[in-house]
Amino acid sequence: MTDDLPRPGAVSNAAFLHDMFLRMRAALDANDRPELARLMQHVRSEGGERLAQLVDSAFDNVAIATAVDALQVPGGVTVPAGLNKPGAALCDFCTSFDVVAFYPFEQFEIPGPTAALGFTSGDKMYVCQRCHDFVEAGDWAGLRRWVGPSSQQSAVLWNGFRMNRTGPAVPYAGE
Repeated sequence: MTDDLPRPGAVSNAAFLHDMFLRMRAALDANDRPELARLMQHVRSEGGERLAQLVDSAFDNVAIATAVDALQVPGGVTVPAGLNKPGAALCDFCTSFDVVAFYPFEQFEIPGPTAALGFTSGDKMYVCQRCHDFVEAGDWAGLRRWVGPSSQQSAVLWNGFRMNRTGPAVPYAGE
């Protein structure tokens, strides 16, 4: 039964995914594989395959961080932070699939979940119309409210975006 689970649309995709990640983490910590499978099925049925791929990608990054820590790699490892794949852009703020533009910026380093794992930003930040309007208005509080709890984790990326942005929004027509 999925009556207790969130649904995308009423909240941003980012807020939906944040809630689902917390629930999945609790299921993993409790070694509750049936609950984890139920949650993943909910992501696939309610959010679609693209959101499910984002969940898979996040779990891959956790596995990378765990392996890097265990191996004690000198100097650590840096991996790309972006969720966008060629031909399948999504908003880097709220994870909407309705991308209308991107902002160019200088690449920067993002601290990872451990000292041994870091991320690079890429050189574009994709936006949907709603997030574009927030950025253009400088309404970071409004953007945080729309994106939801995941915006707290995104603060480092957003600050890097503001400090390293190199120009105005460029209309996005697909790649």
